[in-house]
Amino acid sequence: MKKSVKPVTGKGAQIGSGSSAQLKRAQLDAFQKGYLTGKAEVYCEQIRTGAKLVGAFGFDRRYIGLVKRTIRTEGCKVVIDQAYSKDRTRATAYVYRYAFVKALMKTFFKPSGEPVAGSAIWVSGKLFGYSDFEIARYLEEQGYVKNAL
Repeated sequence: MKKSVKPVTGKGAQIGSGSSAQLKRAQLDAFQKGYLTGKAEVYCEQIRTGAKLVGAFGFDRRYIGLVKRTIRTEGCKVVIDQAYSKDRTRATAYVYRYAFVKALMKTFFKPSGEPVAGSAIWVSGKLFGYSDFEIARYLEEQGYVKNAL
């Protein structure tokens, strides 16, 4: 015999309490896992097809294992950066395929707050798949070059 479950309502009801809150957390967790898996797959697809050499996205560090497994399953490599997160809850995944890309990232990506050279911006722009026009426009807007366009 199947029992019917009636929602608790009225003055004594607490929103988000008990099994309802657990269910909502489980649903949110499932959503976050699906979202991150899809995001990692899309970045790998862009990298595999040559649209960009590297992609980056931020996420809750509880999912580091999931992100790493998904990216490796998709045939790409990943560097996980947790340095920028003050409260150590966030991470950034840098997705790439070729070893030279990792070497360029180590050379040109600086810790937050350090001054960045125009050449590093150009390299980063190319790695992330921006067009020459957009890189030139950005360099001009930021005062790195004059009359770039």
